Amino acid sequence: MVSGQIRVALHPNKSVLSADGKTLHVANGDAGTVSEVNLEAHTVDRTLSVAPHKNAPVGSNATNLALDSEGKRLFVTNSGNNDVAVIDLKQGKTDGLIPTAWYPTSVTWNNGRLHITNGKGLGAGPNNGPRHPNPESPARVSPDQYSGSVIQGALSSVITPWGP
Repeated sequence: MVSGQIRVALHPNKSVLSADGKTLHVANGDAGTVSEVNLEAHTVDRTLSVAPHKNAPVGSNATNLALDSEGKRLFVTNSGNNDVAVIDLKQGKTDGLIPTAWYPTSVTWNNGRLHITNGKGLGAGPNNGPRHPNPESPARVSPDQYSGSVIQGALSSVITPWGP
């Protein structure tokens, strides 16, 4: 049952609920922000930037988020920047950016580790194996000649300094 609507920023796509159930953090992909929604008041209390710096152009593309076990830090995948923003929720600011592989799409927190999926991993690399597209041959050796189909994702596990 829908009880109302709360306006956040452009392209809200993923959300995570605080442990007490009072705050919903919403990743706004096209705005490069996270909206902090007060579920009791039905208001946006703060909007947190995940951009690499104050004057950065739009394009960070916040796609997913996770809270640490204490609810003190929010981790946000920035697919456009190939990083995970670490937000100090008490201060409401980004503490740092963790570099990732190409196009991070998901992040989870578990026992002091971040597990990050990267949709494009390390890229396609050379397409020179058997049954791969060959630009020098007109022969069709693979039913799928699109080079994007050979891009393999990656999973990164990062030990954080904050511990479990």
